[in-house]
Amino acid sequence: MVRLLPIALLTAVLTALQTLYAAAPARAQEVVDTTFTWRGFTSESTCRVRVFRSARNARRPVTIVLDELAENRGRSTLDDAPHLVELVARELRVEPDSAFWIFHWGSFSFPEAAPSRKELYFRATFRRSDSGSLGSPFWRLINRATVSEYTDRAYR
Repeated sequence: MVRLLPIALLTAVLTALQTLYAAAPARAQEVVDTTFTWRGFTSESTCRVRVFRSARNARRPVTIVLDELAENRGRSTLDDAPHLVELVARELRVEPDSAFWIFHWGSFSFPEAAPSRKELYFRATFRRSDSGSLGSPFWRLINRATVSEYTDRAYR
């Protein structure tokens, strides 16, 4: 004999399954987490590089987070943005105009700074000119929630 579930119970089970599906682990994962050193015009610089696959519906398939580090003694990630992006992209075999580039600053960016939850995220997008060179970035100030959205919740 087959027993049928009452409508209220069936509705509760379906609602629970929908909730679990909505909170399911993200498909995206951090692909790379490393430090990157580059030579600028006058000195050597260092930053942290984290690469994520972007969310399915994102306009660009890759999100790359560049953290400014306190131990960096050269030019900042923002000062050297186009040069740094070109070098990182070449190393990762990614086209610079196919990624969201997130420049991240926080208390970890300043020597002897007290730990703080204050942080800044600058999103840069790039396009290639007709000659093939990387153009100037288009900047947008974003927040942590937006970075999390770009990385399909993999960014922490």
